Amino acid sequence: MSRWKLSDFLVMFCGARVPQKASKGREVGLVCPWHTSSSNERGENLKVNNEKAVFRCFSCGKKGSFVDAIMFSMHKTQGQAIGWLCRELGIDDGKSAGPLSNAEILSRYAEACHRTLVERKDSQPYRDYLKSRGFDEMTINAFRIGCSDSTMRGPGIQSLLRGGLTEADLLRAGVIKKSRKGNYYPAFFNRVVMMNGKSMYGRSIRPKSEETVPHLYSSGKNDLFNKASITEEMDAIFVVESIFDALTVDQYIRATRMNWGVIAMLGTHGVSDEETAQFLASQKPKEVIVIPDNDPWVKSKNDGDWVVAAPGQKAGIHRAEVFANSGLNVRLMKLPDSPKGVDANDFGQAHVPPKKFVEYVNKSVSPLLYRMWCSAHYFDLSQEGGRQGFLNTVKAELRSDPGIPQEVIGFLHTVTGLSIENLQEELRSTMSLALARKAVTSLLAKGLTPEQVISTICQ
Repeated sequence: MSRWKLSDFLVMFCGARVPQKASKGREVGLVCPWHTSSSNERGENLKVNNEKAVFRCFSCGKKGSFVDAIMFSMHKTQGQAIGWLCRELGIDDGKSAGPLSNAEILSRYAEACHRTLVERKDSQPYRDYLKSRGFDEMTINAFRIGCSDSTMRGPGIQSLLRGGLTEADLLRAGVIKKSRKGNYYPAFFNRVVMMNGKSMYGRSIRPKSEETVPHLYSSGKNDLFNKASITEEMDAIFVVESIFDALTVDQYIRATRMNWGVIAMLGTHGVSDEETAQFLASQKPKEVIVIPDNDPWVKSKNDGDWVVAAPGQKAGIHRAEVFANSGLNVRLMKLPDSPKGVDANDFGQAHVPPKKFVEYVNKSVSPLLYRMWCSAHYFDLSQEGGRQGFLNTVKAELRSDPGIPQEVIGFLHTVTGLSIENLQEELRSTMSLALARKAVTSLLAKGLTPEQVISTICQ
């Protein structure tokens, strides 16, 4: 790469930093952008050989060349990384014959918008907005977050036009739109933008009172956000609702150096729960952790009936059930309560430390316990009548899903404050019958006849 030294490239594009005491010799020592440690801050971990154009971190294990650095830092596949490098160097990668695809045009626009964000002084409001949402420079660089144009003379649009594209190309790709009067204008007017697979996502930085359409997506079917970063057999894959939630969780994954991944389903703009379950199953993670938005609770009119969670929790429960039916080991994270609701990005905005985030992960619960936790919000557990109403609801739930008895009893003890002995007595008959039904169903599924099932149970 005659244009860059690898060490300079890692600093400019990948978030590496030059330590206070620069190293001397054939290898350059940098602060590794992919993990945190005291030795890393001294520049002792990441070593770069500019002559051979290779790097290696002796702490987190990341190593490779320019292409690998792009894959690690920008969440791109190998092919996407090579294409990105070719565009930066002005090299024909053999795929540019004929008109560019809409996705390629959007990708080039997103990269131009990223440069606008990091290089221009007038983009400070966008940087301030991203900072207020809890995002660091590494996240901005890794996901190539940028700021779109406010006029057709904006730097992003003009860079594409100078590069040989026409207004018709930009209109076809969705970078610009055409008014009824025939005038062109930026489609993602004054928004934070980034790519999601082959489409573009834009989010307004204006207050809700001033913006009627805060979220914008380029035309065409969206995909799971951050899908390319998922590898097989991860310890956990987090499933969140929005792109900003995914960016926040990705920062925690990087800070904790866990073998975790995160994807966002983008609400109604993403793929279905069933399609997501199919993708997750193909990756064979040890577990899937769903992080539903913790929407404000509304008091039920009838405490005696099974109550339904708020919209965010309902979506998480349904999602978890679909995933579990696909054979995945699923847990749900219980976010703290708030009058305005809480989502994963709120953790980043509140600067919740990584260790605290890991605590929430470790306290994630099974779908059954999450449903119980949701139901508990509709009862006054400080009153005997409220506790009994809640237990009646729990019994109805346990008849079809007994869960793990010890786990259920322990959870209810924490939620209600009732003694374990009282809870065991209250729920013994319900759970015994539910477990018996589960055992019978399991034996029948194995091909045993009813007579054989009875014989086996009686033994």
